[in-house]
Amino acid sequence: MFIGFFNLWYYLIAIIFNMKTLSYFLLLLTIPVLFIFMANKSGSQGGYSNSPGDNGNSCIECHNGSVNSVNGWITTNIPENGYITGEKYTITLTAEDLKAVRFGFEITAEDSEFKKVANFTLTNTSETKLTNAGNAVTHNASGITPVNHQKTWRFQWTAPHAHAGPVSIYAPVNAANRN
Repeated sequence: MFIGFFNLWYYLIAIIFNMKTLSYFLLLLTIPVLFIFMANKSGSQGGYSNSPGDNGNSCIECHNGSVNSVNGWITTNIPENGYITGEKYTITLTAEDLKAVRFGFEITAEDSEFKKVANFTLTNTSETKLTNAGNAVTHNASGITPVNHQKTWRFQWTAPHAHAGPVSIYAPVNAANRN
């Protein structure tokens, strides 16, 4: 029954369009569907760090869900008394979710005037990449799969000049369950 229904629609469409036009139509229909299934698997396009400098845009602009604050997912070796200009520090972002089968993120750093002070160096280019004109780091397609319900990314951040003042790090993480 279903096959007959499909054939009927195919012939109706074939009558309306000639076969060449139908081929182009189906090709054009396929392209957006592929983009939907591949959406953000290779990382953020940038500007979704949930920071004031990115107008508070985050993962939920493109993904379903809500923003939840989680403490302890970002760790650094920046001294308690503050950064030293020009020093490189390691930033580690570890996400954990028992239901997630994929994770994604974007991270950036901003001063108190919400200007980007992101001077990131990638330490694992197979799982991370720069985005937002080099002002943020995001995952790539190889950096989304958790191990034991957890995903960890590491990269380095070079501290800005002292006149930049206090720096805040912003990092929304997307825990996806294939829905």
